[in-house]
Amino acid sequence: MSKNFSNITNHLANNGLAIFLFHGVIKKSIYRIRNYTNKHIETNAFEQCVKRLSSVGHAMSMDDVLVSMLSGDSPPPNSFAITFDDGFENNLSEAAPILKKYNVPACFYVASSFIEKNGMSWIDQIELCLERFSPKELIMPWQTKPYSLDNIELEKSFLNEVRKNVKGSRDINPNEIVQIIYDQCGEKVIASSDDPLDQKLTWTQVHQLSRDPLFTVGAHTHTHPILGYLNRAQMKAEIDTPIEMLKSKANISEVRHFSYPEGFQGSFTEETIRLLKAQGVVCSPTAIEGINEAGSDPFHLFRIMVD
Repeated sequence: MSKNFSNITNHLANNGLAIFLFHGVIKKSIYRIRNYTNKHIETNAFEQCVKRLSSVGHAMSMDDVLVSMLSGDSPPPNSFAITFDDGFENNLSEAAPILKKYNVPACFYVASSFIEKNGMSWIDQIELCLERFSPKELIMPWQTKPYSLDNIELEKSFLNEVRKNVKGSRDINPNEIVQIIYDQCGEKVIASSDDPLDQKLTWTQVHQLSRDPLFTVGAHTHTHPILGYLNRAQMKAEIDTPIEMLKSKANISEVRHFSYPEGFQGSFTEETIRLLKAQGVVCSPTAIEGINEAGSDPFHLFRIMVD
């Protein structure tokens, strides 16, 4: 999708449902290398997205989506839903006021460890390392030749390679990769940051979002691992913990919604879905791009990444 997001309505369909996946919304992206993927879009661009969608589309909550999919009837023409993953503070401070302005519902999927510790994903830790310390080269376990990082394009290429290798192998521990990179920079690992790209919601803020009738809060695991790479006990803990914490710390009585971290084919399994259903979850979208047709399985819904 282009940086100005002017074509977002092209994803709408007369006989299908588009679910959009956002992560964050920030006032201005002023970084050298961080946010090069537009994981966090600028506030003005987000408002344009919501304005365009609401002007020609039919906004649905994820509860509406569930009812529509289970009914087997086609959703209204140009139907769409908006979702956010991870639990960034800017979801409340930047995105929520715009959604309320246009009366557009949204579902916010939060990773409970991120909320508890103002924690960061492994890739955000690596991007922050490159932003702050500007290493000139790095040696990684999957390649004998050092990666040159002499310019921004080489840094982007390196980060893309890291994403590909870590997400593509169950044998690579993301936290070990973070440690390897920080060690080569001679720096301690940064695990928490109040930068707008990193700051997470507090439990009080999660509760605040959940109390708004326009918004829904769902779970997104505890520590944001790739569920399909875990054994059953690990997977169960990553599903049960955020649901229990949303109930006990955010005072959310029922957690019906969940989203799979990374969300690609293989990032979750049928066992994942069984464990989710055992906890009362009724819907969990993927991050596989596509339009959802009538009768789609609520645990295999497509989403369109906005970046």
